[in-house]
Amino acid sequence: MIAKNPKSITMFNEDFARTYNRIATRTVEILEEEKAAGDGETEQIQLVAEDPNVKIGFNLPDGPPPADLRIEGEGSEQMDIEQVSHYSTYSLPRRVMKLGGS
Repeated sequence: MIAKNPKSITMFNEDFARTYNRIATRTVEILEEEKAAGDGETEQIQLVAEDPNVKIGFNLPDGPPPADLRIEGEGSEQMDIEQVSHYSTYSLPRRVMKLGGS
């Protein structure tokens, strides 16, 4: 395609630059809007088990993370212990959440 129409690479580069700049600009705008809102809202996710009899629960204890924090399970080798410690200290709600069936 490029060999037959050398303008195609120029058109592609211009379109790419416009799209990239729009995404970059809009990202900054969204972050500023969220910061200005300052309403303390947090994003929520909903976990739903395929079996309605299954209960999904999380126990998030009060207080700072333990000194001997361990991450176990599938995918844990890719997690950063410092990030986990930071999020468990500052970002997570401090209560037991029960989700799923009754």
